[in-house]
Amino acid sequence: MPASSYDYIIIGAGAAGLSLLSRMIDADLLRNKKLLLIEKSPKKLNDRTWCFWEKDPGYFEEIVHKKWEHLDFYDTGEAIPLQMAPYTYKMIRGIDFYEHCFAKAASHPSVTIEYGEAKFGEMQQSGRSIELNGKTILTDGTIVFNSIFSAPAELQKHIICYSISRAGS
Repeated sequence: MPASSYDYIIIGAGAAGLSLLSRMIDADLLRNKKLLLIEKSPKKLNDRTWCFWEKDPGYFEEIVHKKWEHLDFYDTGEAIPLQMAPYTYKMIRGIDFYEHCFAKAASHPSVTIEYGEAKFGEMQQSGRSIELNGKTILTDGTIVFNSIFSAPAELQKHIICYSISRAGS
């Protein structure tokens, strides 16, 4: 089985994976390197929003959809202004984030994007393998970032009940 031809593999194109990829590109960390981004399917929906507080214009400022610099708290119908400075509350729409990051990735010659479900193989002497669309990718010497959420295993719940009766009752 041949070793991976990638220096980096990012599994999962959500906020973590795409932020990492975007910053790696901007920091010129992919010069003479190859990166594979794996995502289950293309991101075509506005399926979420990300909201956060920042003091200054941030890394993703150009895709901030809405921001708030003033905040009122309502108590029994009365508006109480809250001091937010020096912070601004910002919102990024998922679709804007996806389009921004995927456009950056698509225009970079070192980045390959593959769609499919990545499955990890068993650990071998030469590294761990990733199965993707019928291909095996060996990760020996490759830095792999896996941002896929793994739900915790559901605990098996067993209840044992005893009926206890007193003698003579």
